[in-house]
Amino acid sequence: MPPLPAWLRPWPYLLLGLLVGFLFLAEFALNSVPAVQVALLVLAIAGLAGVVLRVRWLELWPLFVAGAIVIPLIEDSHVVGLPRCDTVAPGVACLAGTRDVVGEFQMDIAILVTALVATVILLTRAMLAPRDMGRR
Repeated sequence: MPPLPAWLRPWPYLLLGLLVGFLFLAEFALNSVPAVQVALLVLAIAGLAGVVLRVRWLELWPLFVAGAIVIPLIEDSHVVGLPRCDTVAPGVACLAGTRDVVGEFQMDIAILVTALVATVILLTRAMLAPRDMGRR
């Protein structure tokens, strides 16, 4: 089987990341497991290192991580600012659970920022590459 063309190669990473983010991280709530969040952060940092050092087999993983973390981040953003139900009057929107979602939300933000920085560097390098080739 021939390899994917260069313009098509990033899409499976992004689409599978969105699928994993929706199905596993959001629907099955695996994003609330600290080990999963640490693994995503490590993968995002490894992808950032791959982009900076031009390691081809690592440089597209930030697309997967960004796609995977965006849906749980949207879900967490709806409850992270809510007060606890024991501190507000009846009828006010509140968070009834005992779980602290602020830490998870901050970790999601760190993962997303790391993945987006790597993605921006990768896209910038890809857009400037044809110009650099013409100068040689």
